[in-house]
Amino acid sequence: MVCANGSETFIGRVGSFVCVKPEYGGSLVRVKGESRSAVTGTKDFYWAEAEAIREHPDRLNLDYYRAQCDDAVNTINKFYPFDEFVGCDPTDFMFIPEGAAEEVPFDAMNPPEIIKISKDMTLVK
Repeated sequence: MVCANGSETFIGRVGSFVCVKPEYGGSLVRVKGESRSAVTGTKDFYWAEAEAIREHPDRLNLDYYRAQCDDAVNTINKFYPFDEFVGCDPTDFMFIPEGAAEEVPFDAMNPPEIIKISKDMTLVK
């Protein structure tokens, strides 16, 4: 992690981080050999270890999380209207959207193949 003052902290491969306001965190940087780049999805935001922020929720940058939610809604809208998606009854596992076909053919996988094996463990054709 690289802080605004230029100090660096080695994190390792795994860590739990939350997006925070600029004055409370640093950039997450991936180092591979001589190459340095922002960890995927972290560019232009500041991060701090989750445990350090637990007592200070006011330091969170909620704009990052709102943007993530907006992106998710937009992605869902590409396939199905989001408001209908979240408005359906979660206990109705047989929910069929209005205008959808009543029956959908189940051809997602090949039918099972029946094989017979004789007493001497050879395949019977």
